[in-house]
Amino acid sequence: MLTVPLLLSLGLALAMSRQSSPRVPLMDFLRQHPAMKVSVSTEASFRWLPTYASQDRVCVVFSLPGAPGGRLGIIEVVTGPGGMWEMDTVMAVKGYGPLLYDFVLELATAAGAPGVLPDRSGVSEAAEYVWEHYLTSRSDVTSSPLPDTYPDFNKHTLRYRDHLDRSYRKEGLETLRAIAESGRLEIIDPDGVLDLEMDGSPLITHGIG
Repeated sequence: MLTVPLLLSLGLALAMSRQSSPRVPLMDFLRQHPAMKVSVSTEASFRWLPTYASQDRVCVVFSLPGAPGGRLGIIEVVTGPGGMWEMDTVMAVKGYGPLLYDFVLELATAAGAPGVLPDRSGVSEAAEYVWEHYLTSRSDVTSSPLPDTYPDFNKHTLRYRDHLDRSYRKEGLETLRAIAESGRLEIIDPDGVLDLEMDGSPLITHGIG
């Protein structure tokens, strides 16, 4: 499992961006970049934050030779109360953050998670824009307010800002399906953290552990 110090040691020169990504349709992007791969790895039941006895972690890596550090981006999420997916680490080459966010939202939906929510310890300006865009401008993304009892480590900046005080789902699985069906998706899930289905059928991918 990659950690933040290890990511930094790999020399990733990554930055979030407000641009949409990629500019070309996804299938055209996949055809133009045959070496692009997506790997998903999991770690079950480890202690991460003091308020949670144990959590699962999911790490998504978009790899592409020639990109900084050979990667377009990395997202790590941890499971919170009720099975919510909480963003923990997000790094993306400029312009590709939205693609990674969409993939994670679809992956969470396919895995049966009730929703994905911003990092409860704080949100960067660029990430805040993504969540606001989901709430106000994406008809394909649904959201629900978090319960008042949900743990929060930065209430003054998150709890009273509507777009950051919600969980999000993306029912359409176009990005996940396209990447899986193109043979670009590898899943390493030895403890069965993920139970992926699309349209009621198991998601067939490469490297399911």
